[in-house]
Amino acid sequence: IVNIRQLDWNSVIASQNSSMADDDEPSVVIGADICYEESSIPVLLELFRLLRAPMAIVVGLDSRPSFIRFSEELMAATDFVVRQEYLTLLNSNAMDNGTKEHERKRSAGIFRALIIHKAVPTY
Repeated sequence: IVNIRQLDWNSVIASQNSSMADDDEPSVVIGADICYEESSIPVLLELFRLLRAPMAIVVGLDSRPSFIRFSEELMAATDFVVRQEYLTLLNSNAMDNGTKEHERKRSAGIFRALIIHKAVPTY
């Protein structure tokens, strides 16, 4: 069963917990284009620390300086294990009937996908 919920960052940070019932904890959190400004990086890092999901996937435009910095800070944090993958997304103009399919596709840019796991503490 897949359940989808919108996550309000402000309520999570304000309440200092994920504001979800124990039986409603997500198994994965997915986000896209969540870091437009560098001022949001500390809030995002705190949000990922507070979330009870064991895994998160975040995708953002690789040319966006704030997302690059967020990625770097997340990877430097000792409480996360982060793997990066790069994606080239294509867009195509379905209305362009005059060209062959392969000629209609154009790159929509290079995106960075972050697969984030909470680090297992070592004692």
